[in-house]
Amino acid sequence: LSVGVWDDKSALTAWPKFGVQIGAAAIAIYFGFRIDHITDPLSHQPWTMPLWLSWIVTTLWIVGVTNAVNLIDGLDGLATGVSAIIGTTLTIICWQVDQRLGVLFGAALVGGLLGFLPFNFSPARIFLGDTGALFIGYMLSLLALEAYAKIALLTFVVPLLALALPLMDTGLSILRRLLRRRGVFSADKQHIHHRLLEAGRSQRAAVLSLYFLTACFCVIALAFT
Repeated sequence: LSVGVWDDKSALTAWPKFGVQIGAAAIAIYFGFRIDHITDPLSHQPWTMPLWLSWIVTTLWIVGVTNAVNLIDGLDGLATGVSAIIGTTLTIICWQVDQRLGVLFGAALVGGLLGFLPFNFSPARIFLGDTGALFIGYMLSLLALEAYAKIALLTFVVPLLALALPLMDTGLSILRRLLRRRGVFSADKQHIHHRLLEAGRSQRAAVLSLYFLTACFCVIALAFT
């Protein structure tokens, strides 16, 4: 949260932000939020990761989701609404697998997002900024880890599906910049929501289309559980 406030005021470069995010991820891992096994989808037998690999994979997950939500915050109400849909899905999954702490935090996060959305939807009167987007991404990454903890089938496919839109947009952005030999952290106007605008959609129509796409991925994720 503090790095988001600092970035909104002073426009930090990428590396200091990543340093703080890695530190925040380390704190979460220390307190038990960890990807430590992968389940074979055929035999349903779990493979336990070495501790060092668990730390690396979990850090990549937390930092990746945190920044993925920040990257889709390009249209009024987009990141807020998409995060509310994802948060609702992960909260339901936590309820299904009896992760009561996850249900509590998920309900609080979704309630806050839904209360904020009317003020953030186009035309927005209040904006998330990096302060809000990074915090929401961090919370969603931890909520996904809570849901993952007791899912035996296709262990991490479910959270991946729920978060498919922001992760897909992030992955395509990285690939696009590498192919064009540009810096991975450089900004561009080629995100999914920008392409919808170029195709002639209004801001509201583009946002609602991405809400619908996110909801479809989330329904598939719930079907797996």
